Amino acid sequence: ITLIFSCRQEGVTSSLYQEKDGKTIYKGELGEEVRAHLVGDPKSLHPTNTSLAVKDEILSYVFERLYDLGMEGGELIPVLAKELPEVSEDKLSYTIELHENAKWMDGSPIMAEDILFNFKLLFCEEVENLAFKSYAEYVDRLELDENNPRKFTVVMGEPYFLNGYVGALSMMINPRFYDPQG
Repeated sequence: ITLIFSCRQEGVTSSLYQEKDGKTIYKGELGEEVRAHLVGDPKSLHPTNTSLAVKDEILSYVFERLYDLGMEGGELIPVLAKELPEVSEDKLSYTIELHENAKWMDGSPIMAEDILFNFKLLFCEEVENLAFKSYAEYVDRLELDENNPRKFTVVMGEPYFLNGYVGALSMMINPRFYDPQG
């Protein structure tokens, strides 16, 4: 037994990985693949219905958010947005401009109308997602900027301590798709 264990090689032995300074480093080529280890299979991959940890993890690799949360302080970090929202004095209006590099997979730009579509999804009766809808009930309206197609304002109906996070974290931005039967 001593001979078997004393002869084994320490560290990673695959040709795709190397060990350097006590860390395992991938040195192969994956191209455009994303590989992630998940603890289980999702029950659904529907982009709007339900909020499940495994499903949300997978969809976070496919769809982006306007903002993400910083890992250390929980601060908003712009992702699709150009910068942090401009907040009105009463903290009920949040004006957001999309980054000029925010694009769909086909290369077309993500516009404020796309964000409006996503907010409308929250109010559809067929969308079975109480986690999203609980945030959406505080949204009064979304106003598109007439002069800038990448800019919009989320107007909240009443003060709420999470108003600044509504829309930023409660949903991923999905491409617009339409029901052929209306």
